[in-house]
Amino acid sequence: MSAEAGKADCELRRGMSALANVAATAPFAGLFGTTIGILDSFRGVGMSYSAVMSMIAGTIAEALATTALGMVVAVPAVWGLNYLNDRFEILRIEMSLARSEMVRYAEREAGERRKTS
Repeated sequence: MSAEAGKADCELRRGMSALANVAATAPFAGLFGTTIGILDSFRGVGMSYSAVMSMIAGTIAEALATTALGMVVAVPAVWGLNYLNDRFEILRIEMSLARSEMVRYAEREAGERRKTS
């Protein structure tokens, strides 16, 4: 790969790792929130010495909402990352083909100039 192609590669991939990190960690952030919420619910049950469902339902609902929010962030991030990776790969292949075509053209022109001189 030429230096110019390497620079183009780097420029095209700028920000992709941040998107990948968001896509990978968002579900875990949601799961962490769910775990904390459920722990809080059970702590409340332990303090009251009774398992009244209406008392813990709100806290569990909050915990599940946190998980849902993590998924709402993660799913589009993964889709976006996959889309951008596909577009980048297509562009990289097109650039490689164009570079090869330019090299063949330059070699052909150089060969014709040698024949005429």
